[in-house]
Amino acid sequence: MDVLFILTSVLVTVYWAGTVHLAGLLLAILMTSGNAIAAVMLVKRYLNADMNKFMAGTMGGMMLRLGTMLVIIILIFAFTNIPQISFIIGLFISYICKSVLEIICINKIRNQSQLLGK
Repeated sequence: MDVLFILTSVLVTVYWAGTVHLAGLLLAILMTSGNAIAAVMLVKRYLNADMNKFMAGTMGGMMLRLGTMLVIIILIFAFTNIPQISFIIGLFISYICKSVLEIICINKIRNQSQLLGK
């Protein structure tokens, strides 16, 4: 899905706005990919724990990931010269797509662990 999103973003961006906005879009895709990978890793870690540990790990991990993304966004705006609007739009679109993929992956992991009797 990332490949399709990247290809579409590159073609649309280059066609309408040139290559100026491309760095922001690719940076947004990279950030949300790291966020989704961290989410799946946390769910795998706490999947077989009791409900209190699972919820603490999941919610704590979510707050840590969102806080990290906020700090990275602030650093990007402070120290780079990428177009902010295209970066934010790319970040929102990519975040929504990755959240859907994250839910699908978590359901697959959960179903596999139930089939194995863990």
